[in-house]
Amino acid sequence: MAIGKSKLLSWFFGLCNVGLIITIGIFLWRGIAEVKGIVFTSGLDATISGIAGLGHILLGVVGIILFFLALKRAIKGENTKK
Repeated sequence: MAIGKSKLLSWFFGLCNVGLIITIGIFLWRGIAEVKGIVFTSGLDATISGIAGLGHILLGVVGIILFFLALKRAIKGENTKK
């Protein structure tokens, strides 16, 4: 069975794209603020860091786990779209 038919692979691509958009958006926001010399309050700074961390979690942890689960199921021949 081809891995491209796995439901988990669809979830993998979706969550990785969402994580990438979040991460890039927050980095862009922080970078523009840094160039313009905007100083964030400690609460806002922590919030920005937390949101960027969530983006990284979606990219790294959840994405990799879903990819390897999709790969494992594709090797076993389970969980195909109908």
